[in-house]
Amino acid sequence: MPGLLQTFLNSELAHYNLIALLRRILGTEQLDELRAAVIARAMNELGGNKR
Repeated sequence: MPGLLQTFLNSELAHYNLIALLRRILGTEQLDELRAAVIARAMNELGGNKR
């Protein structure tokens, strides 16, 4: 399955590049705050969907 492996690697590279770009724009501290806010919102929405 070379196609699947290539797709996975391209996806991981894109994710890594996005994080590197955000870190360059925002700085590490703001990126950590953004990550925490995204995780908190996702957990809140998941919790809200259970009810």
